[in-house]
Amino acid sequence: EFRNYVSRFVRQFEEVYDQALGNDHGDLLGSTFFSSDVGKLYQILCAATGREPRRSKDVPARKTA
Repeated sequence: EFRNYVSRFVRQFEEVYDQALGNDHGDLLGSTFFSSDVGKLYQILCAATGREPRRSKDVPARKTA
């Protein structure tokens, strides 16, 4: 059940992120999404599930230790 919630969260984040990028010519929204707490959670959940997160061109790849 938790995996279903994670998958839904990731899918919804990516939908909102894609919409933001479509309306954001300077990539400000994309950078804001990835640097927010929700964006960080998205990146963590992607890493935990083995999924490659979508990346904004201005946001550096998150280092995993």
